[in-house]
Amino acid sequence: MESAEIRAENLSKWYGEIRGVSGINLDIHSGIVGLIGPNGAGKTTFLNLCCGLLEPSQGKITILGEPAFTGTRFRRQLGVVSQKDAVYPFMTVLEFVTVLTELHGFSKREAKERAVKAIERVQLGHKLHQRIEVLSKGMRQCLKLAQAIAHDPKILLLDELLTGCDPLVKYQIKTLLLEMVQHGATILLSSHNLKEMEALTQEVVIIHCGKIAAAGKIGELQQKLKHHEHKVLVQGTELRKLAQILLQHPEITGIEFKDNERSMMVQTMDPAMFYHKFTAILGTGEFRIEKILSQDQDLTSLFHYLVGEIKE
Repeated sequence: MESAEIRAENLSKWYGEIRGVSGINLDIHSGIVGLIGPNGAGKTTFLNLCCGLLEPSQGKITILGEPAFTGTRFRRQLGVVSQKDAVYPFMTVLEFVTVLTELHGFSKREAKERAVKAIERVQLGHKLHQRIEVLSKGMRQCLKLAQAIAHDPKILLLDELLTGCDPLVKYQIKTLLLEMVQHGATILLSSHNLKEMEALTQEVVIIHCGKIAAAGKIGELQQKLKHHEHKVLVQGTELRKLAQILLQHPEITGIEFKDNERSMMVQTMDPAMFYHKFTAILGTGEFRIEKILSQDQDLTSLFHYLVGEIKE
């Protein structure tokens, strides 16, 4: 069996009668993997099990071949960013990262050198001696990332890292994470923002109600959508006349008008054929179309389709 940096086998965690995660079987290899799900889906519980902060109720999870809850060697290779704002506001940026880096066994001098380097990598070099309490939310996220990478970990567990970051900071963080992957890192990044994740990685794990709905490349998972009804939003004028023409074709299964007939939602089982015929109809020049937008080709639609298969 091929080794995996993170491996979960029949992994479950309950909080009394509340299910955190249930029956998870998952292998995660190198690269960036997106852990996708709404709030309460089980993302943080799974990450805490990976960190060894929680003991499984059933099954097991291993990191670099060691049990996550009892292992020790892998922890030197692990960097973690918690969803919680776990910082010391009275410390300066440099003090915070230096102290946490020392905990990995480095001397004070080397820890400080590594801290400065990590802080500069997350674009906070100009804030070295500022107290954490004056930092914005986005800057604190960057600070948390700095302490997670200062010891050059092989595995990064990042819980909602991009939350609260402005577009420029998100771009900087994404660039850094991709750079780390090129040097062999494995990054598990949780998020409830599907669009954000789609721009960062093609490898995702979709979790809902504590269970894995699907795992794999987005393109492969989207193949599942071929067997479910697609929706296309059309905005423009003369839409009722356009709808009469479209409904003559068998691949169109329904049309719903919206916004006082300024837009309509077209339902089809064959989107490729729909776009082909729709283009031909527009070529006649009879209709003025302002917008056409697929509702079912992105990760959001894939998520809603897949989680619909999971029963509470």
